[in-house]
This record gives sequence, structure tokens and C-alpha cells, in this order.
Amino acid sequence: MKVKKRKIFIIIISIIILILAFAFFISPYSCALLKSKSHFIKHTKNEIVLYEPGVEEYANSIASYLPEAIKRVEEVHKLPFEYSFRIYICNTQKSFNEFTANSSTFPIRGTALLADVFIAPSAFNFMGIDTHKETLVHELSHLHFQQRLGFFDRRKLPVWFSEGFADYVAGSGGEGIGESDAINFLLNGIHFIPDVEGDILGTVSGAANGLSGPMFHQQAKMFVTYIIESDSLTFNLFLLEIQEGTTFSETFNKIMETSIQDKWKGFLFQLREQY
Repeated sequence: MKVKKRKIFIIIISIIILILAFAFFISPYSCALLKSKSHFIKHTKNEIVLYEPGVEEYANSIASYLPEAIKRVEEVHKLPFEYSFRIYICNTQKSFNEFTANSSTFPIRGTALLADVFIAPSAFNFMGIDTHKETLVHELSHLHFQQRLGFFDRRKLPVWFSEGFADYVAGSGGEGIGESDAINFLLNGIHFIPDVEGDILGTVSGAANGLSGPMFHQQAKMFVTYIIESDSLTFNLFLLEIQEGTTFSETFNKIMETSIQDKWKGFLFQLREQY
């Protein structure tokens, strides 16, 4: 009887695995990962930069700035990159969306996908601004966490922290949104959700709590900046600790000697006092 139950259990598990495998195979993510990149051209001065035909000028700009971008990320993260990676520069937003399984109608400028970074043409002209340097550093910050933590543990970082910290490192985020507008929203209770832990299925749109992308990024960057500037030395210890894969909120409570909720209250209090 036990042998029969075990066989049934194995059959059920096998069916579930097959269903999940089939679902992944037909998903946009599978199509993106399997899409051929053989037409990308290696940059002559930096072989980790690859570009589609027609955007050599963009590739030159990325290749020229890449050493400085890597230096900036490693300095702020307090650790070097662990593995080599590639930077893919797409020649259209459509191509970028296909390679990154992006379904958003908003022109996403870049993404860190698994082991590499993809840059869209919109990074060079976002709301009339050339943001390719900021986009590159932002995505490299995500990639750094990805290398240190792996896919699943990186997803355990709250979205507001992951995005806000990348914006802090890059000096990006909130394009078109002034701090005064963000503060007005914050003090009127219109803000992102300051979750204490991340979620494997967490998304920017979910964390944004109805905010526009730029408003979410502006608010998240302001909160992360407040945390860092409150005690930069202690924050650096916290940063090193979470890059070892420790639990975000518990590590925050232990090293920062306060909770994320209390830090959030202090952030809002400071805004009220100043404005």
C-alpha cells in the first residue's frame, strides 16, 4: 500500500513539474532567454559591450563610461563584482522588450536580466534627457545584488530598497518629478508601501501603490537617502551584511538598532519639520 501511494505521489509531482516546465517554455521569459543574440556586435574597445546594428554611437558612449560606472557601483556597494557580465544595447524599444520580456507600454530604459544588462534606446533620450550613464549605473547596482545574492535572495529585498538604492547609486530616478512634489504626496499619505521584506513575485507596480513610476522612484530614493545619511557608517555595515544573504528586516533591526517602520516614521517627521 505504501509503495502504491509513493508511486501515485511521484506521478503527481512529475505531472506538476511537466506543467510548470511547459508553462515556462511558452512564457515570454522563455522566449526572451532563448532568443538568439548572435547578431549583436562586439565593441572593438570593450568586448563585454555588445550592440545591435545601427547603434554604434550608443555603444561607444556605454563602452567609454563603463569603467567609471563599475567603479561607482563597487565603491558604494563596498564589494567588487564577483563574475564577468555583458552589456547588450538594443536598437529599438521593441527589440529591448523582446529580449527582456517587458510588456510595459512605458519605455523602460534598462534591466539587469540574470547575468547581464540590457540597455534600451530610450536610455539615451528619456523625457528629452540623455540618461544612459544613470541607467547603466542603476542596472549595474541591480546586477551587483544579483551576483551577490542570486535570483531568489535578491527578490527578498524590498522593491523600494532595491530601486531606491540603485537610484541613489546612480543619481537617477524621479525624472520629471521634483522633490517638492514628492514631499507633497508623502505628507498627504500618497506614497509607496515601505514593506519590511521583499516578495519573489514583487513588482515595482505593486510596491508603487498606485504611484507613477517616476514618483515611486523619487520617493524611494529620498527614503533610502534619508536612511543612509542618518548614519552612513552603520548603513555600510548593514549593506555588507545583507549582501551575505541575511534577512533584510532582521538585519536592519539588529545593525541599524531601529525598525524600518520607525525609520519611516522618522523620515515623514523630518519632512514635516522641514516643510
